Amino acid sequence: MGGWKKADGKIILKDDFSQMCQKWVSINREQIRDIYGFIETNLMAIECKFNIKHIPTHIYTYARSLDDNAICESNKEGRVCVLDPTIMTYPCFVQTRDVGVIHKQHQCDCGRNGLTIELLGKADKNIEMSCAITLDQYLSGITDKINYGYS
Repeated sequence: MGGWKKADGKIILKDDFSQMCQKWVSINREQIRDIYGFIETNLMAIECKFNIKHIPTHIYTYARSLDDNAICESNKEGRVCVLDPTIMTYPCFVQTRDVGVIHKQHQCDCGRNGLTIELLGKADKNIEMSCAITLDQYLSGITDKINYGYS
């Protein structure tokens, strides 16, 4: 986890990271799992052995159109949104900068059925931000903003 970015702002490619894990930890590629989540919610969509990220049933996840912000149908590309009823300190609705496809009735070869997420990138292609990059830029004095992540 961590957005595939190091604290110095450099992007780590998933395949490169997997190769490092295989070498340093002596594990097979099939043992490496990517997780999609963020600190604002309890969402943790964990990859199965087929590299499909499964969304937990208790967190409502959907996509909104990049054009008109309308809720997308299943299997349509849009901005990833999360409504998490497990957060008790504030109303937890997050519209991320992540662009993805929510598959509502995915029947996975791993045996799990239900919502899955396919991440495609960021809505703003000009800015590649993450918690690590934002904190790094803040601490180095490049910016005085500490929260870029969500709209």
